[in-house]
Amino acid sequence: MRYFFPLLFLLLLPFATAHAVPNAYSPDAYVTLDASPRAVNITFTERPEPKASSLTVRDPDGRAVSGETTVISPYVLGTSVSGTGNGTYLVSWSVISADDGHFSEGSYIFHVGQKTAEFASHDHDGHAASVWEAIPLALELLGQALVMGILLFWTASSTLRRRLGLISAALIIAGALSYVVFQSMEAAGSLELSFVSAVALFSSTTAGTFALIRAGLGVALGVSFWRSRAVIPAILLGLMILARARMSHAAASEFQPALSILINAAHLAFKELWIGGIIVLFILFSVTHLHDLARKFSRAAAIALAGGGVTGLYIIWLHLKGPANLASPWGTLFIILSALAAALLALRLYNHRRPARTALGAEALVATAVLFVSSMLIITTPPLDTPRWEAESQGVRIALADHADHYLITFDETEGKLLILKDILIVLSHPETGPIEAHTVFSANGEVLPKYYFSVPGTWKVDITAQRLNAYDATASFEIQHPSPDVGRRFGAFELLLLLSGAVLLAGAFFLHKRA
Repeated sequence: MRYFFPLLFLLLLPFATAHAVPNAYSPDAYVTLDASPRAVNITFTERPEPKASSLTVRDPDGRAVSGETTVISPYVLGTSVSGTGNGTYLVSWSVISADDGHFSEGSYIFHVGQKTAEFASHDHDGHAASVWEAIPLALELLGQALVMGILLFWTASSTLRRRLGLISAALIIAGALSYVVFQSMEAAGSLELSFVSAVALFSSTTAGTFALIRAGLGVALGVSFWRSRAVIPAILLGLMILARARMSHAAASEFQPALSILINAAHLAFKELWIGGIIVLFILFSVTHLHDLARKFSRAAAIALAGGGVTGLYIIWLHLKGPANLASPWGTLFIILSALAAALLALRLYNHRRPARTALGAEALVATAVLFVSSMLIITTPPLDTPRWEAESQGVRIALADHADHYLITFDETEGKLLILKDILIVLSHPETGPIEAHTVFSANGEVLPKYYFSVPGTWKVDITAQRLNAYDATASFEIQHPSPDVGRRFGAFELLLLLSGAVLLAGAFFLHKRA
């Protein structure tokens, strides 16, 4: 058991990306224009902070030819362009998301008259969410969970209540302030600011303001535990949970963001009820009326299972979108979290019948792991609705994915052999244009196929031939709609599976409550 958290730490270390990334460019990336544009606009997947985001356009000579960055709409930044020369223009951007507070940066190019440079746009590597970034959030959530446990067992021990109250308040304050420090350090390094200037900048953003509010609520919470009534700590905890839910990917959702924030807050509350309750119950193990406390917690755990399960299924529907996204960083963390939640439920069923200190300690340990993985999930960007086509040929999986400014082509060996490509041939066909031989740009993520080849909308046939060294060519042919249609969310097998899972969770919660 002592190796549990180090192993969990190493398992989660590589994850994951979480940031506002471009969803559309104007002008398009890699396009060749007859004349220099008067303005450049970028649409992002999350709302950029107006005070801490910028666009810079440089002409072929490297001179900045952009004006002041302005907010065109909540998701769109724009700037004027004064350059008139022919050649390749570089657009650089840096943003702090108003939805989750993460910093990201990148660039893309377009051409005027002629090309003088060619390289792949850099728009997905500006921010990498890490275990270290999850630690401040985990401290905050642990403090909130302890408060929830204290409220559940409010009358058990006034002395212990005050001590745990101070500890929980300290965790919340430390988590919120360390989050501000972490994000400020990242902004200082990327924007070349002093640390003091970066703190002032980040504190003026939505994420920074909400973090300071949560720290202030933590101070008030620590004071409130010296009173005999639980109503004030409960109100302060509710405000903190709402403030935490506001700074999440639910706020950037296209589907009812206000409702999504409230459901996210409810999910956090139910999860913290279980986690905080079991931790405080473990601490109270020496209390003589443990049996009564254990029964009380089992009833609370049943409520947490029902409420947390239903709200969790909504979050899965909102962010995962379908089983195909289980391979994404968000999906992988969800699988880990689901396994830990199943272990937590099994331990609860065992402890419900015969609570023992060792078994309660195991349940508290797994509950803490659930909280930490939840912190990782909160800061990880959910998978985007990216249309994707796949085919397999000669032991090679060829995939074509639609991105903001380009199509990305990837090649993966399915038989465990070394994949060595000599050349890549791409032919595009459309009823109005005839065959077009297209050329890709190499990037670290795959071969970038610029969208300017797709000159007219409609159905295009994309024929891909991967010439391999000492092996047969791998080929694939896809028929795609350009631009990709917005099909929206529909009720299907995935939604049916979620509904059935909800029914099972509610039945399990009812069983647990009846046995309490």
